[in-house]
Amino acid sequence: MLRRLFRLLVVLSVVAILGVVAAFLVTNTDFGRERSRRFVVDLLNAQTHGIVKVDAMHGNLLSGATLVRVSITDSAGHPFLKADSISLQYVLRSFLSQRLDFDNVIVYHPDVVVARLPGAEWNYRILWPATPPRAPSDTLPGWGSTVRLTNVTVINGFVTVRSLWAPRAGVSARVRDSIIADVLSAGSRLYINEAKGGYQKVVTLERVNAKVPFVRWADPRFKSRYVQVSAMAMDAFPFRPPAAHVRALTGNFEFNDDSLWWKGAHAQLPGSAMKGDGVYNLNNGDMRLSLAVTPAAFADFHWLYPHFPTSGGGNLAMTVQWKGVTQDYVIRSADLRTGAAHFTGDVGVTMTDTVFFHDANVRFTGVTTKQIEDAAPGIHSPRQGVLSGRAKFSGTPKRMTLDADVTFATATRGTNRLAAIGVVGFTPTKPVVVSARDLHVRLAPLQIDIVKLLFPTLPIGGTLSGTATLNGSGAQQLVATNLDIVHQDGRNISHAVGRASVHTIGRQTMDLDVDAQPFALAELTKFAPTLLLKGLAHGPVHAHGPIDAMKVDTRLSLPGGGQFGLTGTVDFLSKDLGYDVVADATRLDLSWVMLFGPVTSLNLAGRARGRGFKPATMYSDLEFTFGPSSIDTIGVDSAFVRARLANGVANIERAHLQGSGTKIDLSGQLGLDSLHTGALTYAVVVDSLSRFARFIPGATSPTPDTVIVKPRPRIAYEALRRARADSARTARETEVQRAIADLPPPQLKLPTDVPRAIPKGLLAGKLRANGTITGSLDRFSLEGSATGDSLVIQGNSVRRFSATYSWLDARTRKSTVNAALRADTVSAYGFAFDSLAGDLSYLAPNGTLAFRVRQGTQRDYGLNGDFTIDKARNELRLKDVALRFDSTTWKTTRPATIRFGAAGVEVVNLELRDGPSRRIYANGLLPTKGTANFDLQVTDFAVENVAELLQSDLAVTGRLNLDAHVAGTAEDPSIAGKLDFVKGTYNETPVPELHGTFAYANKQLTTNVSAMDTTGKVLASVKGTVPIDLALSGVTGSRLLDLPLSVSLASDSLPIGLIPQFTGAVTDVKGSAIGNVSVAGTLKKPVLKGDVTLREVQFRLAATGALLEHVNGRVRMTGDSVYVDSIPGIANGPGRLS
Repeated sequence: MLRRLFRLLVVLSVVAILGVVAAFLVTNTDFGRERSRRFVVDLLNAQTHGIVKVDAMHGNLLSGATLVRVSITDSAGHPFLKADSISLQYVLRSFLSQRLDFDNVIVYHPDVVVARLPGAEWNYRILWPATPPRAPSDTLPGWGSTVRLTNVTVINGFVTVRSLWAPRAGVSARVRDSIIADVLSAGSRLYINEAKGGYQKVVTLERVNAKVPFVRWADPRFKSRYVQVSAMAMDAFPFRPPAAHVRALTGNFEFNDDSLWWKGAHAQLPGSAMKGDGVYNLNNGDMRLSLAVTPAAFADFHWLYPHFPTSGGGNLAMTVQWKGVTQDYVIRSADLRTGAAHFTGDVGVTMTDTVFFHDANVRFTGVTTKQIEDAAPGIHSPRQGVLSGRAKFSGTPKRMTLDADVTFATATRGTNRLAAIGVVGFTPTKPVVVSARDLHVRLAPLQIDIVKLLFPTLPIGGTLSGTATLNGSGAQQLVATNLDIVHQDGRNISHAVGRASVHTIGRQTMDLDVDAQPFALAELTKFAPTLLLKGLAHGPVHAHGPIDAMKVDTRLSLPGGGQFGLTGTVDFLSKDLGYDVVADATRLDLSWVMLFGPVTSLNLAGRARGRGFKPATMYSDLEFTFGPSSIDTIGVDSAFVRARLANGVANIERAHLQGSGTKIDLSGQLGLDSLHTGALTYAVVVDSLSRFARFIPGATSPTPDTVIVKPRPRIAYEALRRARADSARTARETEVQRAIADLPPPQLKLPTDVPRAIPKGLLAGKLRANGTITGSLDRFSLEGSATGDSLVIQGNSVRRFSATYSWLDARTRKSTVNAALRADTVSAYGFAFDSLAGDLSYLAPNGTLAFRVRQGTQRDYGLNGDFTIDKARNELRLKDVALRFDSTTWKTTRPATIRFGAAGVEVVNLELRDGPSRRIYANGLLPTKGTANFDLQVTDFAVENVAELLQSDLAVTGRLNLDAHVAGTAEDPSIAGKLDFVKGTYNETPVPELHGTFAYANKQLTTNVSAMDTTGKVLASVKGTVPIDLALSGVTGSRLLDLPLSVSLASDSLPIGLIPQFTGAVTDVKGSAIGNVSVAGTLKKPVLKGDVTLREVQFRLAATGALLEHVNGRVRMTGDSVYVDSIPGIANGPGRLS
C-alpha cells in the first residue's frame, strides 16, 4: 500500500516538474514567447474580421508582455491601429475569471484611424462585429466581456476620425453642388474628403501624450465606455489648420458607438483656461459645448475661427451647438479687449446659409473697421474709422430689430453718431439697399460722406443733424416722415422740415416735399460751379421723380427782398447737371445772392434748357427778358438776350441792354473751346460815366467833396507874371495921361484861363466803344476803338481822347497787346498838358513804348524805347529821350538801359546833353545787397528846368555843376562829391555863388561850403558834420539821428538882400552881416554859440512904410538863448533897440 502511494507521489512529482519546465519554456524563452506570439495573433485574428500583426513579443509572459510593431487592418488593408510597441502587465488569475484586466499599459507612437465609409459601419464594428445572442447562455458574461485598463500611458500618438458627411437635405442639385464645391475647397473650415460613395469629415489629434488612470473598455454592467484622463497634451485639428494646442486636459469621458460626452472637463491652452461640458456625435459631427473660459486669449481659438485677433482676450461664457449645417454660438458676460478695442455684453449668432443674431446686448469702444475687416474677411468697410457705443439687436442683416447708439469716428472724414430704434435691413449686394420699419433715427451728426455711399455722385459735403422716421425699402420706396434735418456744409446751414422718400436701386428716384427754413444757396454752387451763390432762401421746395429727370417746383423768398420761382425738370444724377426750366424773379438783388454780385433790382422771366455748365461741353438754349431793373446805380429800362450754346460755340442771336443813358449791343458767335471759333461784334455808348462809378477802379472809394486835386502852380504863376508885366507896361504907357487926368494906377487883371482844382469824388464824361472779338474763350483776339469827351476821373480830366486797341491771341503765349492813345487838354495828378500821345505794344515779356507830352508852346517831352518785364529783374531800354524847355533841349546821346527789381537799380550809360558843354550823366549800380558803384555827373544844368518839369512856381534860376560817387552797401553806403552853383537868382534877386564838397559815411554827412560874390570874394563859409541815416535799405525809425552834431558858420560881409524873398514884413533890404556861429549838441537839443554884427543895414517896414537906415548892432547866441546887445538906427529921427 505504501509502495503504491510512493509510486503515485513520484509520478505526480515528475508531472509537476515537467509542468513547471513546460511553463518556463513557454513564458521565459524566446522559443516560448514566439510560440505565445503566434498563439495570441492566431487567437486575435480568429476574433477579428481583419488582419492583426505583432512582429515580436517580449517580457515575462506570466505577469506581462511587450508587443512590438502592432498593426490592425481590415480585410482590405485599411489601417485601424499601428503602434511601435504596447507594454502591459496582468495577473493570470483574472484570465481564469474571463476578465481582461491590464495594468501599467504603455503605448508607444500609436496611430489610430477610426473611420466610417458611406453605406457602411464604423471600421471597428467591421473588425469586431457585435453578434446577436443565439441562446440564453450567450447573454452571460464570457471571455472578453470585461476589459479594463489601469495606469495607461500614451506616448506621441496620432488619432484620425473619419465620419460621414453629406450636404443638408431639401436643396436643389445646383445648391447641393455649390455646397460640396465649397467644403472641398481649401477655404472651407471643415476638412472634407471624397470617399467611395460619398464624403467624409476628418478630425485628427496629433502628438497625443496622455496619462489615463482608468479605462473601461467593456463591462456588462455599463452601456458606455469610460476613460479617466489625468493629463493629456495634444494638437487637435477638429477643422482645417490651425490646430488647437491643448497643453493640459483632464476629465472623465464616456462614449459609445455613437457619441462622446463629458462633464466638468478642464483644458489648458497656451493662454486660456476652459472648463465645461460637452457632447459630440461621432456619426454626423453634431456637437454641443458649454464652456467657461477664464482667461480667454483670442490666439488660442484660431482653430475655431482663424480670423480672431492675434492679440488680446478676456473672460466669457460660451455655448456652441452644431446640428447638421446649423451652427449656433452664444457668448455671455463677455469682457474682451484687443488693442484699444473693448467689448462687453452678450451676443448670439446662428449661422446656416444666412446669419441670424439673437440675444445681443453689447457695449463697445475703440473698435476699428480694420479689426472688423480682419475678423470678417468678407466684409469691406468703404470708410475706415473707430466705432463705439451700445447696441441691442436681433435678426438677420436683412431684417434686424435694433436699439442702438453708435459713434463712428474717422481720421479724415469727421465723426458720425447715429441713434436708431426700430427695424432695419441691409442687403449684402452692391449697391446696398436699406429697408426699415418704424425706424426712429437721430443723426448727431451724420457725415454727407456716408450718404455718398448711396449717392456716389452727390457733390455736396458737410453733415446732417436731426430726426426722422423711416419706413419701407430702397428697393421700392424708403420713406422718411417727421423729417427735421439740418444740413451744415462749412458756413452754409440749411434747415428742412417735411417729408422725403427715395428709391435707391435701378433708376434712383426721390420725392421731396419740404419747407426750407432756410436753404443755403451756396450749396447749389456744388451742382453748378460757375454759379457763385450765397445767402439764405426761405420757402417750399417740391421735387418728384427720378433723380435724372426730377420735376422741380419751388418759390423762394431771397435775401434783399427778392422772389425767385423755378419750375421744370432737372437731372441731378449726371456728371453734368441737366435742366429744362422756366424761371422768374422779382426785385432780385444779386449782391445778396452771388459772390461779387453787384447791387441790383432785377425783374426778369425766361427759360433755360440744356446740360452742363462747362463752356467746352455744355449745351444750352437761353431766352430771358428783363423788365425795368437796376444794376447798382444804373437803371435798366429793358434788356433781352437770346443765345444758344452748343457744339463748342456760343451763338448770341441778340443781346441788347438800354437804360441810364447807356446802350450795349452784342451779336455774333464765340468759340467755347479751343476747337471752335467765331466772331462777336459789340457796341457801347455811355452818355455819363457817373452811372458807372462802381465799375471804375477807385471811383467808388468814399471821398468828401472837399477833397480836391490842386493844379500844379506853374501855369498860374506864369499867367500871373505875364499879367503883372502887362499891367506894369500899361502903367508906364499911360503915366502922363493919368497924371494930367489925376487917374489912379491901372488895376491888375487876374488871369482866368488857368487850371482849376478838381474834386476827387467827381466822375463825369462820355464814352463810345465798338469792335470785334474773334476766336474762342481759350484763344481770342479783341480789336476796337474808343473815344471820349469831357472825362473827369479821380481828380484827373481829359477834354477829348481817341484810342485804338487790340489784344491778339489772348490767353496764349503769343498774347500781344497794342494800344494807341491821343488826348488833348489833359490834367493828370495836377499836371497840365496841352496834348498827350502814347503808343504801347507788349508781347510777354518784351514790349515797346513811345510817349509824347506837350506843355504850351515852349515845353514838350518825349520818350521812345522798349522794355522787359521779369519777376527777378525788369529792364527799360531808352532809345531816345528829348526834353525841351524853351530854347533848351536835353537829348540822349546814345541808347541807355535802366534795370530794376529785387536786386536793386542799375543805370547803364544814361547821358543827356544840351549843346557841347551841358551834360547829365548817370551810370552804375545801386544794389539791395553787395557793393554799390554809382556815378552822377551834372554840368552847367539850368536849375529852372526842374521847376518847369515839375510845373512848380519856385522862382530859382542858376547853373548847377555836380559830381557824386556812391559806394559801399545798401545798408551802409558811402557818398562823396562836390557841387558848384553859380549865376543864381531867387525871385530875380541875385544869390551868392556856392562852392563846396560833401561826403557821407558811417551815418554822418560832412560838408564844406563857401558863398562867394562874382569877384571871388568869400562872403561866408559853412563847415559841419550832421548825424543822418542815408541808407538805401534797412532803415527803421527817423533818418535824423539823435547823435552829436557840429556845424560852424563864418561870415565876412554876407549880403542880406534876400530877406524880403522869405518874409513880407520888410522890403528894400540892404547891408551885410558879419559873424561866427557854431552849433553843437544834438539835433533834438542843439547848443548855439557865437555872435552876428549888422553893418549899415537899411530896410523898410511893410506895415507902415517907414524906412530905417544906418542900422548897426550885435546879436549874441549862447546855449539855447539869443541876446540882442543894441541895434541903433535912423527912422525920421534916431532910435535904439536893445
